[in-house]
Amino acid sequence: MLKDFKTFLSISFFSFPVFFLFLFFFFSCFFSVFPFLFFLFCFSFSVFPFLFFLFYPLPNDCPPSQALQLGFELALKERDAVLRENAKAVEERDTALRQYQLMKTERDQALQSLENVTGKTTKSSNTKNIDSSPSLDSKRTRSPGRKNKDKLKGMDEDTLIDEDAYLAIDEDREKEGL
Repeated sequence: MLKDFKTFLSISFFSFPVFFLFLFFFFSCFFSVFPFLFFLFCFSFSVFPFLFFLFYPLPNDCPPSQALQLGFELALKERDAVLRENAKAVEERDTALRQYQLMKTERDQALQSLENVTGKTTKSSNTKNIDSSPSLDSKRTRSPGRKNKDKLKGMDEDTLIDEDAYLAIDEDREKEGL
């Protein structure tokens, strides 16, 4: 059935007036009976233009035009250039990673030799030491927020009282009283 319809359409393309009258009659009836479907039909051709080629057979014996061939060649050249750039970027990244690994091993070796010379373990500057010296701990003071957190941890959630809210209410009452 579809093949017969394609044949009809291909013949009607050669006889344009007959095909135009057929389309006019078809779309006028279609639009009057199903206006929304007509809109969808037209919209589908605007969004999916390849659907039009289902009804219009392309000749198979035509070679691609010179403009089309030049377009393909240009697209291939652009793709090759992008691939070369990507390969170069990957190569640069790999060399940077190798240099980083080399510098890291040199640093580790220098730290190891320093440990061997001094007999003490040294800490790398980029690693954080959790067990900091006692002198640093004694210099640190706890903020009031940290002190209150320890107290609040022991309380139940039902018994928690927001002291700041009560202070704000008291301040508002004092302002109203003045």
